[in-house]
Amino acid sequence: MTDDGSLDTPPDDGHVERHVALMSRIPKLSAFTPAELVVLAQDATERTLPPGVDIYVEGAVAESFAIVVSGTITKRGMRNKQPLGPDTVVGTLPLLRRAEYLRRRTASLLTLTDVVLLDVPYAGLDRLLPERKEAFLDGVAEEALTLIEKLEHPE
Repeated sequence: MTDDGSLDTPPDDGHVERHVALMSRIPKLSAFTPAELVVLAQDATERTLPPGVDIYVEGAVAESFAIVVSGTITKRGMRNKQPLGPDTVVGTLPLLRRAEYLRRRTASLLTLTDVVLLDVPYAGLDRLLPERKEAFLDGVAEEALTLIEKLEHPE
């Protein structure tokens, strides 16, 4: 168990294949080739969090992005607790066309239910071609704008 109450799942022989399968469901990752997804999946880890735990703290610099595998999360401080569920990519603020360091800053996110996250270290992105990495970060930032809009102005 880690300091935040999460349980890290130790890798097993099939973890890379399982993580590639999870990542291949994500539209923002569909531009990556299967070989590139393997690069990202090699260092990915799953973690389980109980309800009421901060996934990220506002303004912190993330060393990884995460994919919600199961459960629901929301932006901390939301009155209506609009949920975000599986296949949501989190871990970066929508700071388009800014320094990578700034794009890795986070918004406060809170678990609403038991949550399983797939944490994917940015180090894997560093091993890919720079233009692939930049395109991915821009895409995730654009998606984050949409998520924040959804959270703050539900229909």
